Amino acid sequence: MKCIIKADLIYTPMKSKAQYLVIADSTVLKITDTLAEYDLSNFKLVDYSGCQIIPGLIDTHIHGGAGVEVMEASLASVKRLSHYGFKTGVTSLLPTTLAAPKSLLLDTLEIIKEAQTSCSNIIGAHLEGPFINPKQAGAQKKEFITAPNRGYVDRLLTDYKDLIKIVSLAPEVDGGLEMVDYLEQQGITTSVAHSAASLEVMQQAFSYGLSCATHIFNKMNSLHHRQPGTVGAVLNNDSCSCEVIADGIHIHPEVIGLLLKIKGVDKVILISDSMQAAGMGAGKYNLGNQKVTVDKQGRARLTDGTLAGSTLKLIDAVANVVEFTRLNFSQALKLATVNPAYKLGLERKGRLKADYVADFVVVDEELEVLATYKKGSKVYPG
Repeated sequence: MKCIIKADLIYTPMKSKAQYLVIADSTVLKITDTLAEYDLSNFKLVDYSGCQIIPGLIDTHIHGGAGVEVMEASLASVKRLSHYGFKTGVTSLLPTTLAAPKSLLLDTLEIIKEAQTSCSNIIGAHLEGPFINPKQAGAQKKEFITAPNRGYVDRLLTDYKDLIKIVSLAPEVDGGLEMVDYLEQQGITTSVAHSAASLEVMQQAFSYGLSCATHIFNKMNSLHHRQPGTVGAVLNNDSCSCEVIADGIHIHPEVIGLLLKIKGVDKVILISDSMQAAGMGAGKYNLGNQKVTVDKQGRARLTDGTLAGSTLKLIDAVANVVEFTRLNFSQALKLATVNPAYKLGLERKGRLKADYVADFVVVDEELEVLATYKKGSKVYPG
C-alpha cells in the first residue's frame, strides 16, 4: 500500500519542518515538504493536520498493563498487552518475566512465542530473573530466585534462544560471571539487575560482554565514595547503557538529569517497567502472585511498602524527561526510539527516514496517542 501522511510536525526523532511522510510497501519512502514529484492518484492521503508524528516507541521492559500481566502465561493476556502497547504508541516491545518456577517460566515463554504470530509489536522476551541476588530481590519472590546453571539455561535456550533478547541477572552470584560469558556467546544481551556486585565483579562482567543496567539505581548497590559498587561501575563504563524508569517515583528527577550528564543521551534507555495497573488507575492488583496496591499518584507497592514496578506509559516517560532535565523533546524521544533499537540490534527501526520500517505514532500537542501505525498500516484505533 502507498500512502501519504500529513501532519504539522514530523519528528525523526529530530524535528523536521517537512509535513508529509510518504510510505510504500511498509517502509518510509521519503519525508518531504512538497508532493510535486508524486502522482497523487497512486497514494492514499491521510490528513492529521494539527498533530505531530513521532517514531514508534520501543519498550524493552514491560511486565503488564491494561489489567493483565505477562506471568499469567495466558495468550489472551499477552495479546491484550500487545494492544495496550499500540494504544500507548509502543510499536515494539519485550514482554518481561519475573522469577518464577521453571515450569511457569517455560509456559510464559511459549505463550510469548505463540503471541508473536498475531502481535506484530512483540519482538521477543526479556528475562528479569530468576538469576538475581535474593538480597536485592525487591518485588521478586525470593523462593523462585536461583543461581544460574548451564542445565537450566540450556533448557530455556533449546526452544527460546531466538525469542530471548535480554537476560537481567546478578553477576556476583555463584555462576553469574560464567553465565554472562555464555549468554553473550549465544548473542543474548546481559544486563545487571537486582545486584550487590562490587566494582571488581562488575569490571569482570563488562569484560565478558555485559552491556546494560536494568532500571538503574533500583535494587543495586549504590555509589559510595570508598565503595563504588554496582552503580559506580555502571556510571564509569562508557559502553554500558542504563534503563531508566522516568516516573519521578523510582528515581528523583535531579538524579535523572545527573545520569544524562554522566552517560550522555546515547546510553540511556527509557522503559516503562509497567505492571498490571498501568492504564487502569488506583486499586488492588497483582505482580506475579503478590498483591500490589496502587495509589492515586500511580505508586505501586507491595504490602511491605516495596515498589512493585510502575504504572508509567512510555510516552509519558518521554514527556517527563523533558520536564525533569535540560533535554528537548527530540533528544528525549531518542531515549525511547533510537537507543533501544540500537541496543537490540533492530535494523531500520527507531527512526523515520528513507528505507526504514514505517512504524510511527500520531500524537496531539499533549502527547495523547491518536493513532499508531505498524509497517505503514494503522493498528490503533483498530
